[in-house]
Amino acid sequence: MILYITRHGETEWNVQKRFQGQTNSELTSNGIEGARKLGEFLVGEDIDLIIASPLKRTVETADIIKKNIDIPVVYDKRLMEICAGDLEGQQFDIARKKYGTVMKEIRSYPFVTPYPSGESIMDVYNRISQFIEDIKKKYKDKNILIVTHGVVVKCMYYYLNFGQITKWDKPSIENCSLTKFKIEDNCNEKIIFNDVSHLSLVTN
Repeated sequence: MILYITRHGETEWNVQKRFQGQTNSELTSNGIEGARKLGEFLVGEDIDLIIASPLKRTVETADIIKKNIDIPVVYDKRLMEICAGDLEGQQFDIARKKYGTVMKEIRSYPFVTPYPSGESIMDVYNRISQFIEDIKKKYKDKNILIVTHGVVVKCMYYYLNFGQITKWDKPSIENCSLTKFKIEDNCNEKIIFNDVSHLSLVTN
């Protein structure tokens, strides 16, 4: 099994530096173009299925990619972005001032501290680890493209690469970046991580 993992295209709230979480924001023209370039890049890959988060920005990204690789798409709620609760829609700087104490706790203890009325990183990690184990059984020997969100991609990276999450390092996951793992039995081989070289390719 090979897993191709990508984050949705750039959105208006990405540009405005707002917390998105599970609230929708429209793709920008750059986001649409990034998804198109990723789809063109994946034409030569042997991918059997797309599994996407059901949030609008990931659905639209998957639809754009699918124009180049005509394969089935299914949706799984476990791929949804971390729920940022009361912070969703708020700009980063304003949220840091309004929720200063909580934001400091999140930075100090990011795994276990939830967003106000939302999730913690560990909540996401737990649902993502179960998702991966489920698809390994259900789609054994299939190659799958996963279209999801930044925190989810990072949780997948830690689970597949280390089997646990002990730190939350940079870099941030780029829009329409590609992370790729080869999975054989209990051996996971990282091929690329957070790669965006395909976005600079000249296409028609």
